[in-house]
Amino acid sequence: MKIKAAILAFTLVAIAAAPLAQAQSPAAGDAKAVETKIKELSELWGKAMMQKDPTVLDPIIADDFVGTNSKGKVNTKKEMYAAMKADTDTYASATDNDLKVHMFGNDVAVATGSSTEKGKTKDGKEFTRTYQWTDTWLQRGGKWQTIASQSVQTSGDDDDDDDKD
Repeated sequence: MKIKAAILAFTLVAIAAAPLAQAQSPAAGDAKAVETKIKELSELWGKAMMQKDPTVLDPIIADDFVGTNSKGKVNTKKEMYAAMKADTDTYASATDNDLKVHMFGNDVAVATGSSTEKGKTKDGKEFTRTYQWTDTWLQRGGKWQTIASQSVQTSGDDDDDDDKD
């Protein structure tokens, strides 16, 4: 009798837990929609960097954001914005490559990829720089925001004013 009771209890727990397990991962269609949204927001970030206009990012950079730039400096949202505005480089392009989005439940995503920037330094020297990065996104109030970011420069000259990422 104890074995039947144990099997019954286990079955009931499994049945009760099934909806919880399902709720922790977005449906395949929802995951694709999140991936598309995060890719759009990442493109917006690149455009804001090229234009040196971080205010465009206000809705997608969390107020409690923390980032580590390619020089290893940890910065807040405010510090990142100040560095973007102070950047003396001129950008011709900034493109994302190999962007992948990994979902962790319905409200957390980690995006990984690389970005290539092309432009000129304040001295007129042309550059091409590539960065590998990881961004952590959190959905708050129905909106996706970056809460953490880290980048590493993987190629190009290291003489940039790179406190902006």
